[in-house]
Amino acid sequence: MDRDDLLDAFACKKAVAERGKVFNVTDGTCGVCISVCPWTKRYVSRKEAGCP
Repeated sequence: MDRDDLLDAFACKKAVAERGKVFNVTDGTCGVCISVCPWTKRYVSRKEAGCP
């Protein structure tokens, strides 16, 4: 699957900039995509279980 089918990088950057104005932060990411990613969840589960 192509990344662009999963993520609109321009919309993400715009949302981060808008939300960041509240905290005076204009760079970075909100992390929502990382926290809901099935691969991230699988990795975290393996680490919690003590797997390499």
